[in-house]
Amino acid sequence: MASFQYPKLDHHAPTVRLLTINHDNGRKISGKLYRVSLDKQPSFVAISYLWGNSTADTEITLNGKPFMVRNNVERLLHEMRDQPKLKWRFFWIDSICINQHNFDERNHQVKLMKQIYTKAAEVVIWLGPETAQTDVAMDWISRQDEEPQQVKVSDGFLGHRNQDASRCFWQDQEGKAILDFFQQKYWERVWVIQEIMNARNIRVFCGTKSFPWRNLENVLSHLIAIRMLSWFGRYRYALEVLHSRAAIIVEEKRRWELRTGLEKDGLPLSILIPRYSHLESTNRLDKVYGLLGISSDEILVDYHQSPRQVFCEVL
Repeated sequence: MASFQYPKLDHHAPTVRLLTINHDNGRKISGKLYRVSLDKQPSFVAISYLWGNSTADTEITLNGKPFMVRNNVERLLHEMRDQPKLKWRFFWIDSICINQHNFDERNHQVKLMKQIYTKAAEVVIWLGPETAQTDVAMDWISRQDEEPQQVKVSDGFLGHRNQDASRCFWQDQEGKAILDFFQQKYWERVWVIQEIMNARNIRVFCGTKSFPWRNLENVLSHLIAIRMLSWFGRYRYALEVLHSRAAIIVEEKRRWELRTGLEKDGLPLSILIPRYSHLESTNRLDKVYGLLGISSDEILVDYHQSPRQVFCEVL
């Protein structure tokens, strides 16, 4: 059988590849890549996920040919194929839709990242397969579908609309599961910053369970109210959750959507790079390129360059 060949992209236009997954319910994933122009406003889901350290040693079938992916990507594809809550047909997944061995293509596609995540009908955050611990966290966060409306100190609870106020608090077992959720490695990736900031609609998945992004915003609102009341001593793990990387990103997303004036075009790389220098990337160049989607600066994306060349150019 002939080896897989990527359909060529026009590097002078905003063209990308989108993936369809065959719904054959078989163990082996199969799908097809299509070339599309972002100018035509295609409806698709963009995936935000953790690449992981494993090598691409799991085979799927793409355009009728064998194609190797990482194990976590294969698990992701199974969940997306079997997920009834996703009504979209087309998916954008960087490790599949971009030829990672072609530097010129990577240069072109990275310049389109802001458009991809802005124009996606939905961005799916994939945190990996479920565990007993993540199920506890996902179930609790899924119930946080309303924002606290007021703080009633005399009554000793946070007010909600038509909802039992105790639902916004957790037991110790739930608190530990939520802390682990907010400290997952996913939140430490530099790429997730622009993927989340530019997304219009986000749904968070872990295994088969999911919830909309607004639930994380509501959790943050609960925690801020608890801080106002000096109640951290009553709710174990609350302080750690509030100071976690995930909570910081949720707050940054909220501020990003409220930005005005010059900040609407993003921030200079001279501010963004030091701010996010602690976040992880497989390639050191992505400490810069992974922030272009939220930056007001425009620079040439060139994976042939060394990190020293790129950092000297922007700092």
